[in-house]
Amino acid sequence: MDHLIGLLENKDEPNQTKLYMLFELPDETLTDYWDKTIGSALAVNEFRLEEIVVKLRQKLEVAIAGLKLSSLNSLVYLHNSFMDYLYVLMSVASGYRPVTEPFGRLSDIDTRTGVYFISDKEMQDDTIGRLIYLPHTVCQQINEYEKFIKSNGILFNKLGSNIGQIYMGILDSHIGLISYLKLDEITNTVIQLKLNKVFIKERMSQYISLPLNWHRHFIRSLKNIYIGKYSYNSDFNEKSIGYDVISAWMGHSDELGFSFYDPFSGLKQSELREFANTLDELIKGIGFTVIQLER
Repeated sequence: MDHLIGLLENKDEPNQTKLYMLFELPDETLTDYWDKTIGSALAVNEFRLEEIVVKLRQKLEVAIAGLKLSSLNSLVYLHNSFMDYLYVLMSVASGYRPVTEPFGRLSDIDTRTGVYFISDKEMQDDTIGRLIYLPHTVCQQINEYEKFIKSNGILFNKLGSNIGQIYMGILDSHIGLISYLKLDEITNTVIQLKLNKVFIKERMSQYISLPLNWHRHFIRSLKNIYIGKYSYNSDFNEKSIGYDVISAWMGHSDELGFSFYDPFSGLKQSELREFANTLDELIKGIGFTVIQLER
């Protein structure tokens, strides 16, 4: 082990890149068999997530306290700090695959019912997405986000600042739910940054240094393989979640290539709702709360 650590610390070592691969999380499809058998040994645990949420909340609280509507810089800092908070919250709550437009747009979410339309992968030719139910805490936080961008979108439109147009674009679902901003101090205009995996990975590295699909490994670790496929086994306690529920939530296909949740499966909506409730308790347990962005 000391020998491996020495090689990793030596930047001139030609095999350093190969050695780093030993410590990377493989693509989730490569761990599927072991996930079904023992759960994901690669998943970050709740204790580590608590530490991450503390950092996210502290940064966001500082940004809220320092907000001055006369300062676009403070508004952009608050916005981006909240984007970090919302990104990790939505990751744990939904299992959304890391894509160019993370978590879609506001129109994909009905906060009254929790219904969330996810289109992060085309699994079959006739499938363009899937439906899950967002935990209640997430819906409340998105409502707070909507109130914030609506009031500030109207205000800054009147003031002639282009951040007002960006906010109204998010509200009207012309722009993605997760949108990072930058202030051009020379022209005093706000720029919407282009999102890609490199940008997101670099942004999130200040909180968690893992590949972007870490949250999917985390959610997969919650399943109980002893609950029967396509059915609930009453011999287990009510909090046990079958791997068919997790697989449907994650947008996986079964061994024959069919969706775990379709008109021909035995999976019930109530099981997906129950899992949303389980996730709600989990995200509150690791420290996520509904934060008001204006006080």
